[in-house]
Amino acid sequence: FREIEIELKPDQDETMLATLADALQKQANLKPLRTSKLERALFSISSSTFDGEQHVASIQPTMQMAEACRQLWRLQFMQILLAEAGVCHNDADEYIHKMRVALRRARVAMRLFGAYFYPKTMRRFNRMMKRTATLLGGVRDLDIARKKLKKFRQDRQDPPELIELDAHWKAMRKQARYALLS
Repeated sequence: FREIEIELKPDQDETMLATLADALQKQANLKPLRTSKLERALFSISSSTFDGEQHVASIQPTMQMAEACRQLWRLQFMQILLAEAGVCHNDADEYIHKMRVALRRARVAMRLFGAYFYPKTMRRFNRMMKRTATLLGGVRDLDIARKKLKKFRQDRQDPPELIELDAHWKAMRKQARYALLS
């Protein structure tokens, strides 16, 4: 395990950082990471479990099914929480997508392992996750539609109808995002 963190001083040039990063990649066979230390730490914490004697880094064949499912859920809920901050404080569509994927995976785990838990509890969590996934889906569908429309418009002169359609979808997305955040 090797990790190097490089930051520029406020008055230094970005090209210096790029040059240093390139040299480290070639000489030490390091690769740049796009995740923060916090994300990696939370992933590490959520991907291990305590089996009664020691911490285990993954699902083991000797684990009870409920414990294996809880470990899967911890991973997905950590992804949901990390994406939630982006959804709440940033308008970028990548966070919507990440949160939606994590919710979908958590719901699949629930369908696969739900029989090992109390049905009443599972129904309540499933309702909450389904509602959130539906709200995320409303925003995500409009993001995709607008991207496809943008690509379609690149090759053509913009007829007024397409400009109006994009403005309408943008307003709809704003309403859908407001509903999601509410």
